[in-house]
Amino acid sequence: MQVRLYATLRALAGAARVEVPAAPGEPVGVVLRRLVAQCPGLEGHLLSPDGGALLPHVQVFIAGRSIRDLEGLATPIPPGVDLAIFPPVAGG
Repeated sequence: MQVRLYATLRALAGAARVEVPAAPGEPVGVVLRRLVAQCPGLEGHLLSPDGGALLPHVQVFIAGRSIRDLEGLATPIPPGVDLAIFPPVAGG
């Protein structure tokens, strides 16, 4: 599946899009842990140290819906849907 990264996450991963192996219905948390394994620069920027929680300032969307409004890291990923991950953004 395609994982789209935005802002500073692109530089940390070295790409705007990363192909991560995933089976339909797998939970978001499993895919995020694979993403961090593929892109070690993301370690500590998405998940808690034990990989069990999304950091509070990170937003992950499936088909335009935040996983925080669904089942969090346990949200199953439907077939053919990409993940979009946004880090905190400051501005003014």
